[in-house]
Amino acid sequence: MVRALMDPHYTKIALLLDASGSMYACREAVIEGFNAFLWEQQVAAAGRASLTVALFNGGLNAVVRDVPLDQVSRLAGHQYIPHGGSSLLSGLGGLVQGVGYRMGTLPEAERPARVVVAILTDGRVNNSGNYSPERVQHLVRHQQEKYSWEFRFCGAQNDSLVTAESLGIEPAHTFDFTLDPAGVKQSFATLSREVLAVRRLGSMGDA
Repeated sequence: MVRALMDPHYTKIALLLDASGSMYACREAVIEGFNAFLWEQQVAAAGRASLTVALFNGGLNAVVRDVPLDQVSRLAGHQYIPHGGSSLLSGLGGLVQGVGYRMGTLPEAERPARVVVAILTDGRVNNSGNYSPERVQHLVRHQQEKYSWEFRFCGAQNDSLVTAESLGIEPAHTFDFTLDPAGVKQSFATLSREVLAVRRLGSMGDA
């Protein structure tokens, strides 16, 4: 665990959202669910945090990147328009590498001691670009084992446990949701609860 010199009261939140065409019917629920998630994180007494939000379909698009949590604006309709196919592997692999690279450019004392990556998708693992399941699993486990990153997975399919495990994410940190507006909103509530639990470890001084 390499975080002894990092800021123990600072958490990095990275949220990966499925923006493929199959999510279109739940578009409004995603926007409402995210904005509820954001509000809960902003008002919580849980230490300092920054937020990255990335959307994936055929590519990866960061709509928020390393912004202090209290400065993040609500998600607008024009920012989330689902279309195209699902590239979960490219999305997660690209996000993990991007966040890791940017953190590596900071002096160690300015790096967050905690990083939590939260994923919401209705898709399954696919081979996309340069990211195979094995490569993504290696990236995830490297960050878990060396830097104590936390990962949470919400999937809208019956085999979410299998999908998450293939990515290196533990069953205890995997959650199913029904692909309808109520299910999507509940998934954001679940992710918010999980993220707050990680943040509050730091706010209590557990470094």
